[in-house]
Amino acid sequence: MTALDIAAQHFSTIAIIGPTNAGKSTLLNRILRQKVAIVTPKVQTTRSRITGILTEAPHQLVFIDTPGLFAPKKLLDRAMLKAAWDSLEMADIALFTVDASKDISLLEGFIRQLNQAKEHGLVPPVWLVLNQVDKVKQKEKLLLLAQSLSQQVQADQVFMISSTKQNGGVENLVQSLKKASKPHPWAHDEEEITTLPNKLFAAEITREALMFAMQNELPYVLSVETEQWEERTTPSLSIHISQVILVKTEGQKAIIVGKGGQSIKAIGQRSREQLSKLYEMPVHLKLFVKLAPKWDERSENLAEIGLH
Repeated sequence: MTALDIAAQHFSTIAIIGPTNAGKSTLLNRILRQKVAIVTPKVQTTRSRITGILTEAPHQLVFIDTPGLFAPKKLLDRAMLKAAWDSLEMADIALFTVDASKDISLLEGFIRQLNQAKEHGLVPPVWLVLNQVDKVKQKEKLLLLAQSLSQQVQADQVFMISSTKQNGGVENLVQSLKKASKPHPWAHDEEEITTLPNKLFAAEITREALMFAMQNELPYVLSVETEQWEERTTPSLSIHISQVILVKTEGQKAIIVGKGGQSIKAIGQRSREQLSKLYEMPVHLKLFVKLAPKWDERSENLAEIGLH
């Protein structure tokens, strides 16, 4: 880039925080017009900080999709919650994202923590994002909710969107974020979409396939680790991936494998199709299931999925 190019650049880092199942990952994918974060109906789908990068000259916006705010019980829970709060320290703006169609009474404790952190200078300006507003039929109720939450989180701006809709107000949010960005050199190449390593991204895609395939039969406490990732050029361009699925009980292992291996075959097919589409080349995927009763209590396993 020329000196003139760099001088014209604007840059900003935005943390997307909020309760579980508020549509934060869907919002990130909508902003980027590309999938970088997995989305399922299950709570606490996002575990680590997922970084998405939107570059539209002269602006570059870096979004951090964080695990949902919830009451932690175990080491995995605490690590997820820490990742969410830590993201605020590196952000210029925090998008406090809430599903407007759901009960928000459980947010009181987190709003109190947010304001306390803000008093100590640990939180950037907060923008309130009310998501799924299309599901709220009473507009008076929506306006009252916006007013109440805006006052509680001391929001600088308020946006009403529907991240699942093509014209759901997300573009207006993006344009406002661009206007708020400051003159600063970009931190990433123009073509870069995410900082998520290929191994971790592939593991997330398979975990999404698992959660959809198992529905209510399997708890969210399972993990996928990519043991091998190899790009081959012969006989044609392709990616070869080997992954291990960590489960906590023999019963979970049996469910994932399925009768005659049918379940794991279907999971592998869904994941492979997604990965092939995203990487725009054939993907060869091998899946194995391993019993690891305490995988979520070992710090090295959490590090594998981007948590500390």
